[in-house]
Amino acid sequence: MQQKEPSIIAVNIRKIIARNAWKQGKIGQRAGYAPKVFSAMLNGNLKIHIEDVPRIAEALGVTPNDLYKREQTPS
Repeated sequence: MQQKEPSIIAVNIRKIIARNAWKQGKIGQRAGYAPKVFSAMLNGNLKIHIEDVPRIAEALGVTPNDLYKREQTPS
């Protein structure tokens, strides 16, 4: 299986997990995913569907909008 580039949602999830020094597997379980499934979602091997966003956001303690944010690049 060819790995795809992770979505902005996956990138933001990883940033939030790293910033808080949380374990990825624990967040996945809290959101209701098996560790391998959640890992595949964050690596771009499984698509994160719009239905997944609210439960992942809740597990992270953020709003769904926080998962869609793109960093501003200086112009």
